[in-house]
Amino acid sequence: MMKKFLALILSCCIVFSLTACSEKPCTHDYTSSTTKEATCAETGTKVLTCKLCGDSYNETIPKSENHNYSSSITENATCGEAGTKTFTCITCGNSYEEDIAPTGNHSFEISITKEPTCKETGIETSTCRICGNSYNRDIPKTDDHNYESTVLKEATSTSAGEKKFTCTICGDSYVDSFYLSSVICVGPSFASVSIKNGLNEYAGTLRCEFVSVTINQNNEITHISVKFTSESTVKYYNKKQYFGLEIKEMDTGNYVRGMPINTPDISYGETKTINGALKNPIALSEGTTYEISIYKESNP
Repeated sequence: MMKKFLALILSCCIVFSLTACSEKPCTHDYTSSTTKEATCAETGTKVLTCKLCGDSYNETIPKSENHNYSSSITENATCGEAGTKTFTCITCGNSYEEDIAPTGNHSFEISITKEPTCKETGIETSTCRICGNSYNRDIPKTDDHNYESTVLKEATSTSAGEKKFTCTICGDSYVDSFYLSSVICVGPSFASVSIKNGLNEYAGTLRCEFVSVTINQNNEITHISVKFTSESTVKYYNKKQYFGLEIKEMDTGNYVRGMPINTPDISYGETKTINGALKNPIALSEGTTYEISIYKESNP
């Protein structure tokens, strides 16, 4: 009887001990596993499970900052203005912009805003046709003087003269010697024409002979002197042009000018020397020798 009682008491102690143990809190030892990966667009999910008691719960994984950007040029840069490049995440659509630095590749067009002279430099302006940026460059002075001359010392047929040349734009000046051109008659120095009377009969001859020319300090022939001799019984009053005068460069033979000569009023047996002023002086090259000749224009 005593043994049964002791066995009963021992059984109660064991049950009490097991009950007390099962109600003691678990010191969890969790392990985690990801059930949904987080992206830059959505949060993820992580499950934590206790290895001791099997307890589990979910945790949210924050969105990722690892965007997957692609870029595009939304505004092109020019030589004067910045452009824009836009970066957009292909996953979540997040975007941001960056400036593109100006290229600096101008397209300049050049214009002359001030012509240079012998006195002042000019200005060349380069302007970008895209952005309007511009800059100026000096154009050096030219050597294109506009000289006018004054005679300081008259030239003669045997000695040089002196001229002072002064630029009307910048005032630059210099003095230089000059020589008169020479004109010589190489022939024919005279010409004759047959004169007829009113009955178309021979009435004599009319002769024109070169005498001289006058050359001024600008090397221009201003006057020509010729001598007329009449051996005709017919007197002329109407200044018919029976003779002409021709001028050439002696060395080259280049023709300079020809002109008719007016016949003066002249009677039989009369001689007249005419010093005629030219309406348009004949310009000669300095120091050059010219030949002059008389030719017969026509027979009356």
